[in-house]
Amino acid sequence: MARKKSMARKKSMARRKSMTVVVRSSGVVQHPTPNENFHVEVRCQTGEVATGWGFRGDSDPSFFGSLRHALPIPDTPGATPTGFSFTVRSGTQNGSFEGFVLCAKPGS
Repeated sequence: MARKKSMARKKSMARRKSMTVVVRSSGVVQHPTPNENFHVEVRCQTGEVATGWGFRGDSDPSFFGSLRHALPIPDTPGATPTGFSFTVRSGTQNGSFEGFVLCAKPGS
């Protein structure tokens, strides 16, 4: 009996597909106007699914300001996310930010 379970498990593991995960970036977005909201979207490529996000801004908060929102695209409950949108409030001086999305492509 144990041997049959072992064989079944090996077959099950052999059927599992691999997954490739890549990081997609908005590129550096400059926000030259102080105290305004800036928006950028980062999308996965066709066939990829967004599994998470990341964000980088200037280390000095007087330049960067704050991250206001990071929302999945589409922002619909139960939908499969294909990217993320980011809204940033700029600081008092020129600054920059960059949004990242982790994209997985099943079976690759």
